[in-house]
Amino acid sequence: MAVSLKEILNIDDLPLPAAQARLLSVLYDKADNSMILQLEADELIPYPVLSEAGEAVKKHLGVPSVRIYPKYATELFEPSYLHDIVQILKSSHGVINGYMDDAQISDDGDTFEFTLMHGGVELLYSQKIDKEIEKFIKGVFSKSVSVRFSENASVDYEELDRRYFEELSAQPLPDFDAIDRRAAERAEEGKSSRGRKSNRPEPRKRPSKITVSYLTDKLCEEGLLYMGSEIKEQPQTLASLNDECDDAVVWGELTDVEHKDTRNGVYTIISAALCDDTGRIPIKIFAKTEIIDTYEFLEDGAVFVMRGAYKLDSYANEKQFTPSDIMQVSLRDDFVMKTPTAVPSVTGGAPSPAPTRTNVLTEPEEMELMFETTHFGSTAKLVMGKPINDAPVTMESVMNERDNVTVWGEIFNVEKKETKSGKSTIITAAFSDRTSSMVMKLFVYNTKLDSYKFIENGTTILANGSYKMDEFMHYNCFNPQSIMIVDVKPKQDNAPEKRVELHLHTNMS
Repeated sequence: MAVSLKEILNIDDLPLPAAQARLLSVLYDKADNSMILQLEADELIPYPVLSEAGEAVKKHLGVPSVRIYPKYATELFEPSYLHDIVQILKSSHGVINGYMDDAQISDDGDTFEFTLMHGGVELLYSQKIDKEIEKFIKGVFSKSVSVRFSENASVDYEELDRRYFEELSAQPLPDFDAIDRRAAERAEEGKSSRGRKSNRPEPRKRPSKITVSYLTDKLCEEGLLYMGSEIKEQPQTLASLNDECDDAVVWGELTDVEHKDTRNGVYTIISAALCDDTGRIPIKIFAKTEIIDTYEFLEDGAVFVMRGAYKLDSYANEKQFTPSDIMQVSLRDDFVMKTPTAVPSVTGGAPSPAPTRTNVLTEPEEMELMFETTHFGSTAKLVMGKPINDAPVTMESVMNERDNVTVWGEIFNVEKKETKSGKSTIITAAFSDRTSSMVMKLFVYNTKLDSYKFIENGTTILANGSYKMDEFMHYNCFNPQSIMIVDVKPKQDNAPEKRVELHLHTNMS
């Protein structure tokens, strides 16, 4: 039975309608350290109340961002609530901007027309905002509607242009001399920096032996220096690493190691978590892709002493440790590392493991899809990453490279090839939606290989990820970030007059 938000979090300043709503689900996004809550309510909750509740939960839990999505019974739907839905969608669809703030809404029960007072119809259609609103209403009210946009014919565009140019002409002219001066300074800096070596540290070709003189009750005496200089200072505990700093020495066991290539293919981002017996911190290393094999020592279960900077990463919106010196050490036989603290469950249940950027679920999670399709049913099992809310496109329509695309298909021709290091496996699998086919490629550490058993011939999946040129295979490959298993609908013949096919086999056939 679902429990109210007030009972779970015990926050005094929650607005009443949101406090009484029942918590259905919690999603935590490791990439931006944000949280999404879905609440079920017996009455419509206005957007300002949802926003106020989100701020209260964010302050209580100490996370950067909390978004609250409501869930209502179908009979509660009212056309006037579409204005609240638009405000909710603004946070994730900036293109909406102010185009729909004072739009007039008319409907015939199933089709809702937004008459925009200040233009923007083509822009909203190009970004498929109409489909986003339809999908959101389907998810919130379990109601299928159609959304259209139109412009107010009485809009005086000449008057709008006149006002714009008046405001523009009232602004002071920029200091062109200062702009030219700064451009010249940057050009001079670029000339002076040519030919310099990158300050980014790289692993040694051959690790050197070192002697560890600290933490003698936990670490063995001998170790290997893989990167930078030998670390002679005693490491601090991870629990004591709170504030940002340029120079910190830490130690711990590495876990959740993942590789992700940058868009230009020049660098590979190595992300991981470092755990000692007091806590855990995220690790991030930028490595040149051409020498990525020299970083093979960074694997799950290895123990390291590291020196580096602990700074706020604006992209991940969290503090991360970037090492400049790395020494590999080993634990004493009589010392057992404590299990790192798990992430507590907001719903009050059992704690969940610390999430990774592409988390493979131990047990598939069945959930409702937020779109309708004729290809498969309305439910799917989430096995990797985050729930997929976008309807799939046909594979034949994906001709060029794309960063964020959702497709579906049946898997065939699965191949697994172990890398030269013997520590990881490359999984390639073709899958097809019967309009075309793609090759899916995953780089998996052998310690996690069993978690990918769902990639097998005959399995039908819904996947979201990037479609990019693979430098080794020399053709475009699909790199999944999220995967859901779906059940294909059986074909049905609904024609009033059934067709019968006769096949005649002769000597000429």
